[in-house]
Amino acid sequence: MPETLIFSYLFLTEAFPHKKIKLYDYEETSLNNCDFLLIPNGKFKEFDEEINLGVNICSFQEMTSNQVKEYVNKLHDLNCKHLYSLNRNLNINNLSLETSISSIMSNKFITSEIEMLKIPYSDLNIDNLKSKSNLIISIKKIIKLLLKINRNPSKVNYKYQHFLGTKT
Repeated sequence: MPETLIFSYLFLTEAFPHKKIKLYDYEETSLNNCDFLLIPNGKFKEFDEEINLGVNICSFQEMTSNQVKEYVNKLHDLNCKHLYSLNRNLNINNLSLETSISSIMSNKFITSEIEMLKIPYSDLNIDNLKSKSNLIISIKKIIKLLLKINRNPSKVNYKYQHFLGTKT
């Protein structure tokens, strides 16, 4: 999303000060003139150059299965060598994501999970939030009951997972 790309832009310019990082359609439209090209979701369909790496952090999990498929297919068609995803493989709060992200990715890429931490990053420092956390969990359960959202978390893995897809 355009409003979040500015954070990526700032991070990448600090992390890689000697690289050319550009915002698509604002500063640049071609990868030939930069090292990183940050493309907003609304402009991605018109992009038609080969890509070395696609990165998706915490937005596939907010999309429908068809939207994720469109992105994965587009990256594959652009001869993307690698696709990295940090998302919930399924999102208990998004019933429109009916197929797991890893399954969608594996239709076009050889996909493997990368273990990064022994616990999900969203659980870091959880001891500081235990009392609030229990209240929040209870409120979420009540809202889901009222909305008749009945995915069974015990049967499906909803944790954040790192996946790397490599083009076949």
